[in-house]
Amino acid sequence: MSEVSANNVTLTRVASGDLPQYRFVRQIGNKDVMLCHSGFLALGVAQNKALDNEHATVVVGGATKISLSMSLGAATEVVADANGFAQNAFVPVGIVASGTIAGFLLSSGTSGSIAEMLIARR
Repeated sequence: MSEVSANNVTLTRVASGDLPQYRFVRQIGNKDVMLCHSGFLALGVAQNKALDNEHATVVVGGATKISLSMSLGAATEVVADANGFAQNAFVPVGIVASGTIAGFLLSSGTSGSIAEMLIARR
């Protein structure tokens, strides 16, 4: 099921394991998602806190909120870290962290805070 609005595109998937809100998730199997880890392609960002086997709403395109693993500035390109938080895609500078770039931040934030991002894979 997809929903397209002026701001984003969402999918509904089944959580495989507990999913925290505003973290990167990846698809496994047909319609299941799990927390995305470093080195994996993020499907999108979980919009609700979903327990194992509950429905998770996932933003796969457009703007969303995201939990940060470190202090980051607006316009920073991000990937998933080991716990599904957004981390700088270029750590150290010039070297792409493992995983496909999932998007870039629209606002800045400190470690553990929530920022806004635009999903823009490359």
